[in-house]
Amino acid sequence: MTQEITSQRIFSRIMGAKSPLFVIHKKPDGDAIGSALALAHWLEESGRPAPVFCRDPAPGHYDFLPRFGNITADEEIFFQPGVDLIVVLDSGDAMYAGVQEIFARLSPEITVINIDHHPTNQHYGELNLVDAGASSTAEVIYNFFVHNGVRVDKYMATALLSGILTDTTNFTNPATTVSSMSAASDLVGLGARANDISKYLLKNKSIDALRLWGRALARLEENKRFNMAIAVIKREDLAGIEAEAEAVEGVANFLNALLNVKLVMVLRETEDGYVKGSMRSTDADVSLLAKAMGGGGHKKAAGFSVRGRLDKINGQWTVV
Repeated sequence: MTQEITSQRIFSRIMGAKSPLFVIHKKPDGDAIGSALALAHWLEESGRPAPVFCRDPAPGHYDFLPRFGNITADEEIFFQPGVDLIVVLDSGDAMYAGVQEIFARLSPEITVINIDHHPTNQHYGELNLVDAGASSTAEVIYNFFVHNGVRVDKYMATALLSGILTDTTNFTNPATTVSSMSAASDLVGLGARANDISKYLLKNKSIDALRLWGRALARLEENKRFNMAIAVIKREDLAGIEAEAEAVEGVANFLNALLNVKLVMVLRETEDGYVKGSMRSTDADVSLLAKAMGGGGHKKAAGFSVRGRLDKINGQWTVV
């Protein structure tokens, strides 16, 4: 089945649904949020409610995007009368979206649609619109609108451009392609507020977040055997840091853009006893390594989580 045919079938399901619900992954990024809010705005402009579920609160600096108030962490939304369609966005599987337990309790009559761009996607939906060649789920949604003749207004365009810029790191990482730049150009032409995106998403680093970067950079080490750089963030480093996950992702992206190594890994201790790894690369498939450790993601940007804490043993950082 071609992408265009799948898009048309999904369009028909959404238009025929009584009460659709959109779902985005835990610790949402600009791609997940932008994709969902573009869809939510589209439906609400035609007078249809379009709630968005996310297990974690969406970062407040995305509140300039349309329908930001539609995002809820209340799982009772799944069991409201009339819910007959769930569209999961930017999530390789239900676990990554944080809804695997909820799905087990759902009526089998509820249709699940899966829209994503990750190559590790498990195709868990009744319909699966997964384009591993796309830069972002936002690019997939833009093509979905195009295939179905949906008019993209300036609010939808802003949400989708935010997603594309997030996953291409502002057109600086290998996800940047002719198609992603073409889509972005179209979205700017449709009225996307590029200045607002720059203001709220790029120029939003707090002093505390930059101090965190300094602590991580102070521990930066190079493993010449594997041509990789490793930065470590201890739990105590995060005291008082708001939006800590975003601050950590910023470290990984910053190092990947500047260092001449094959792989960048940022290891972070969490309060609940885990070590989370964020990996970036320009020429290695880090999703394979992440998947082997129980995680997942893109070829050039992936992550994992393992129980333990970080300690330096014989001069090397180790999870113990």
